[in-house]
Amino acid sequence: YQRRVHGYIGNSKQHKTATLQQTTTPVWNERFTFDLPDQGLELRIVVAQKDTFGFTVIGNGSFEIPINDAEDHFTGQLSNEKNAKTQGTINFNYRVEYNPDASPPLPNLSQYTMSVPTSPSPPDSPKTPINNGRKGSTLPNIKLPPSKNSIQLGRGEFVINYIAIEGVRAADMATPWKAASSDPYVKVTVFSGSSTPLEKTTPVIRNSLSAKWDLTMDFPITEPFPRVRFEVYDWDAIGKDDRLGEFTLSLDALTPAETKTVALVQGQAEEPATGTLTVRYQYRPPVEIDSEIPPFGRLVLTNLSASGLRIAETSWVGSRGTSNPYLDIRLLSRNGQQKRRTAVLNSTLNPKWDEPVILDIYERDLDLQLEVMDFDEAGQDDCLGQVRFALPEEDTQESICQSLVPTQQSKKEVSGTLRLTYHVIYDIRQELFGSFVTLSNLGLFDQNPYSRDSQCPPPLIVLRDW
Repeated sequence: YQRRVHGYIGNSKQHKTATLQQTTTPVWNERFTFDLPDQGLELRIVVAQKDTFGFTVIGNGSFEIPINDAEDHFTGQLSNEKNAKTQGTINFNYRVEYNPDASPPLPNLSQYTMSVPTSPSPPDSPKTPINNGRKGSTLPNIKLPPSKNSIQLGRGEFVINYIAIEGVRAADMATPWKAASSDPYVKVTVFSGSSTPLEKTTPVIRNSLSAKWDLTMDFPITEPFPRVRFEVYDWDAIGKDDRLGEFTLSLDALTPAETKTVALVQGQAEEPATGTLTVRYQYRPPVEIDSEIPPFGRLVLTNLSASGLRIAETSWVGSRGTSNPYLDIRLLSRNGQQKRRTAVLNSTLNPKWDEPVILDIYERDLDLQLEVMDFDEAGQDDCLGQVRFALPEEDTQESICQSLVPTQQSKKEVSGTLRLTYHVIYDIRQELFGSFVTLSNLGLFDQNPYSRDSQCPPPLIVLRDW
């Protein structure tokens, strides 16, 4: 046999060994150097065999590059999706060196700092916050711009009042007593974030290439960025129903009420689609809930990036495939959660999101969960892995790099890492003011002279042995 090894990292330059003749245990005394543009990358190795028609892949291996400086020996098992009988191992020595001066600097986030009330202090009151041993903000009193990225949502609604199709493909062949036709029905599926998709189906209309349904379908919308997919099927008494075409709409791009006509696309159908679909709907998006208690902290996420993600999108022969990743970000607390989603970056396994993500803090004991999702135009988005950790309860600014792990619902393999810089900012005076408002709303005070419209400063409440 004539053996050769190819090695590459992400989209970087590939390195190839020399071809060795007539051996099943080749040894290459060669050395290769790869530039590492980021931490948490993966080295992919392909062992190939030369034959009359070129090179044939014998097996593949992968090696997760350590995120810190390291020097060791690696042994990995070869695998091949097209040949379950693939056997053998790949062995090599490696050394990883990072340049500490090349890491991205921590951003200047003073513009996101919580603002301390500046109203005049009453006589004999302290002019600076008193923490009494508790950790709080020591950052400058800079005005905090309103957060547009923080989302607390109430229930929305998507209601369909009318569906019609026209000129769809005839799936049933013509007979001496009947022209070619179909028995169409429409399945409507609403995808709302990571929630379970909601499905409803129209009745079947027999022997028709054009049909209409006057009905009502009501879908609750509880998460942002929902999508609705319309799939037209031909009903078969025996066997699997045939797909006649489909179309997917983004609800956030729709007007509150409209009658919309679209051309059907082939999607997952076996034959090209024909005809149009018309839908009349009403859409009320989930609305942001305005909390009476002001936030007393803020979480700012920057330098968001991932690398070495799993391939979720199949592609043409000869291509490795890709993914369309975005981040589903959730700030979890005992009383609920806040949600945020980044933009979708198409055709990349090493995405980088430049925009900062800002979330308000209303209570302590918080967990931050980030799920890397693959956007799917025609179905439910795939989870590529997640990272979850507890937020510190003091002002903190830190950059982290963690390996992605699967969710409890996901049964697919996970690969890659997630990097980010997070900045937690607290304001102890705002926290005390929120506690005072809560106690007042519970009826523990006859009146609240320190409302947000009052010129008085927030009170200082000290609880001892309580």
